[in-house]
Amino acid sequence: MRMSVRLFVSTLALVCGASAHAQPCQIERGSDGLEFGCLPAVSADGQTLAVPEVAADGARGLPNLDVRFMKVTAGHAGEVLHVLSIAEIARAQGQLSDRLWASAVQKRVVELNQRLKTGGFHSLTKVGVPKAEREAPNQKVPLYAEGVDVVHEGKTLDVVRTGTVIDHYEIDSPKGCAQPGYSYVDELRLGDSLLAVRMAQHGSKESNCSPSAGGWHIVQLKTDLKK
Repeated sequence: MRMSVRLFVSTLALVCGASAHAQPCQIERGSDGLEFGCLPAVSADGQTLAVPEVAADGARGLPNLDVRFMKVTAGHAGEVLHVLSIAEIARAQGQLSDRLWASAVQKRVVELNQRLKTGGFHSLTKVGVPKAEREAPNQKVPLYAEGVDVVHEGKTLDVVRTGTVIDHYEIDSPKGCAQPGYSYVDELRLGDSLLAVRMAQHGSKESNCSPSAGGWHIVQLKTDLKK
């Protein structure tokens, strides 16, 4: 099963590199929960990636958030910082009320933001993968003007330039999911020397398997995509 995702990022974003990410990542309270669109974010030294972890109920209207600090060299491993749970939001009738915010969540957000600020965390460049394409069994999304493709097949993910594999990686299927169904690239974020890849599972009959059941993977780029 072959899935080809062609990366498209503006030439300006690639050339400017870290300068395009000058705005630090900070989490805020929004009208319907928490605003964390700046995640995943990479630390200033490039050694740590902060990724959001949202339980499946979040897609059904219950906002929740944990943030995992993953060492770039350690894959999935990393410390998890709890911010807001489904149980807490359910007890507040599904709303991030002033009482819930003041009693617990605000302090956690302040601590999280301080950690993000101290580490110099900044957002990665978001790579668009249209939903109609990313959930297809054979993905081929034209995303990168310079001809660089990310090709996912089974448990492998290759970075291909003009038909030549320049980087090769092993990517596990989302945890809690099995056949029938197939994994696919759900989201891509591009940094100066890494890709953050979020995998999801489609078509599984397991109750604990959903498009949000996948996880973030760190792909360290051995080849400079700017060249």
